[in-house]
Amino acid sequence: MNSKVYVVADENGNVIRQSKNPEYGYVRLVQDRITISENDWVQKKTFSALLKGKIEDLESMGIKTMRYLPGNIIVVESTEPFSDDPTRDLKIAGETGIVLCTKDGEPIYRTTKYDSSGCREDILIQHGNVDELRKAKENRHNTTNEEPVKQRSFDFDALDKDDVLNTEEEYDEEDVEDSVEDSVEDSVNEEFEEIEFEIE
Repeated sequence: MNSKVYVVADENGNVIRQSKNPEYGYVRLVQDRITISENDWVQKKTFSALLKGKIEDLESMGIKTMRYLPGNIIVVESTEPFSDDPTRDLKIAGETGIVLCTKDGEPIYRTTKYDSSGCREDILIQHGNVDELRKAKENRHNTTNEEPVKQRSFDFDALDKDDVLNTEEEYDEEDVEDSVEDSVEDSVNEEFEEIEFEIE
């Protein structure tokens, strides 16, 4: 049901892309998956994830010559932000711009991760702000007096089945740089923690 996890080069043919810190980089991975919701809604979606690390470590795994990797790209949702910026990685309901929330009103954060084992499953959180989404649907129908603008269609009924249209994960360069820099900071902090632990 899932395609292989493909290693994607940039427009210049670079598999490993350098971050702001020249010591660190990232590789973009892509996979087509067939997803089935709790309401038996079947859809083919494309998922992307970033493999991050020191450039020398990425090079030593031979990734420059690899076309694909084993495993899957999984979706991970949480009510806790994945970074220090709580405005990043929010789960958005398509073109409405509405942030999907739990029944308790907590915003849901969504990211993708590469799972080399192929054993991990998606971690999904059911949204609870269905009324807000239905109201947005009604408002959209009420504005049909204006000449329609050509845009991607948005199926709110499918959305009510937890079919979120922002699952095709694309990264703009600024988000990628921030994500990589966050990881660099985390890994540097982890290295210092390990050193302190060894000294004790």
